[in-house]
Amino acid sequence: MLTQRYTVPCATAFALEVREVARRRGVAVADLARAALLTLPPATLARLPDPGPPAADDMETVILRSGPAAGQSWHRRPRLQVRLAPGLSAATIRRALALALDLDGGRRTLALAEPAGGAPGPAAATSSGDINGDINGDTNGGDQGGDQGGDDNAPQGSDDNTPPQGSDDNAPAAALSALKDELERLHAIVAVLAFEPLPGGILCRADALHVMGFPPGAIPDERTMRARFRMLATIHHPDGPYGSHRRMSQLNQAMQVLRAGLP
Repeated sequence: MLTQRYTVPCATAFALEVREVARRRGVAVADLARAALLTLPPATLARLPDPGPPAADDMETVILRSGPAAGQSWHRRPRLQVRLAPGLSAATIRRALALALDLDGGRRTLALAEPAGGAPGPAAATSSGDINGDINGDTNGGDQGGDQGGDDNAPQGSDDNTPPQGSDDNAPAAALSALKDELERLHAIVAVLAFEPLPGGILCRADALHVMGFPPGAIPDERTMRARFRMLATIHHPDGPYGSHRRMSQLNQAMQVLRAGLP
């Protein structure tokens, strides 16, 4: 399944609570969001309050783990990183995570409604103790971001791209077409990166640069080499759909030659 990596800006307290629930449940943060996205219809989820992005003075400190600045601290806006299906907005992911927190903390419950036809209907999130309650009502702290102007569905810049209800009649066909285009693009990229293995192996620095995709005479630093190696390894690893033992072996040899500084 095609996934997309999202960087979701959010308040520090919200991010800490999400990570703690994920740790306690033994799942990834993305699993919490995915469960909520699968439980509620998009229109229902869109009615939930968006916890919102972090305040201007809300910063978190992280320790860099690689590169020339490894070990140093870095201040940045707090965020969560998840891999989910393409086409989601940051606000939608925050709403899904906020719902997961509310369910875990007992601030909301889910009611299953069965339509007249007898088939199970979609779940609806309600305030705890009020099956027919207003979904946007006070939930004893369920709104992590506070009241945002009284309108939970108001656009917040380019952060919330939730489409209006009824505007996605052709969404499945459009999504399938976009997926096919993306697959064709990825096939083309893989074809370009899938170098022809050198018959004699890696004999010199020029061979190593060729296999790693660097121009002749290039002097890449350690960070650049590692990044390039990881990217190519995801393609050439024998366990992958486009993997090759010979290409992966020469990729490892090329990395050793460049690290050793051989001519």
